[in-house]
Amino acid sequence: MNEILINITPEEAVILKEVLASSISELSSEIADTDKYDFREDLKKRRIVIHKITSIINEKLAAAGR
Repeated sequence: MNEILINITPEEAVILKEVLASSISELSSEIADTDKYDFREDLKKRRIVIHKITSIINEKLAAAGR
């Protein structure tokens, strides 16, 4: 799989992490309220991807001493 690399400042990374955390929270509520199986599974996959991105940001921030 090809990677897409972006350059952001540590401050921008912190804000992005906060936005992703908010998105995870909203997705969790939406997953709980959804009756359609396929839609719920798509939302769960999206949440997993957002968790992965958040983990990458955390690793990069830790490496930068943040």
